[in-house]
Amino acid sequence: MCSDPEQGEHVRATRVLVADDDELFRTALVEVVEADRRFEVVGTRTSGSDVVDAVRALAAELVLLDVRMPEGGVVAARALRHAVEQGRLDPVRVVVLSAHATAATVVELLREGVVGFLVKGEPAHDLPDLLVRCAAGQVVLATPAAATALLHLVDGDRPHHPSDQVRTAPRH
Repeated sequence: MCSDPEQGEHVRATRVLVADDDELFRTALVEVVEADRRFEVVGTRTSGSDVVDAVRALAAELVLLDVRMPEGGVVAARALRHAVEQGRLDPVRVVVLSAHATAATVVELLREGVVGFLVKGEPAHDLPDLLVRCAAGQVVLATPAAATALLHLVDGDRPHHPSDQVRTAPRH
């Protein structure tokens, strides 16, 4: 629980599972997320193979998932979606972190229910606010590949002019 000083209320922190195979990045990500009282990191994983079991055991509500870790990305997102659809898991929001996601991968992940695409290595000060939006069910496209994927989903294979670029989440 954390207090909302503006409302004088106690607000329960969103329970977060961090899944990334890069130890330095994972440690830094946990520090950034835990520094914000709106979140509680309940666990970490280094592969996507046990993410479903970890979400269930730890009652995670938000998963930060490395797209390129072993059995990560599409495989883990699909496993989470299937577990929710089959009633084996409570609904969970999935946010993908990537340095190199392609538009095709983003489209596939959107189809698996992922609600956020964030670039690894971007300044950390925006991360908590972006995660709050994702936890609330908003789709956050904070990578150029995600913006391109959205254009492809909306317009099909129509060629795009460079001036058609979608603006991603603001950077400070």
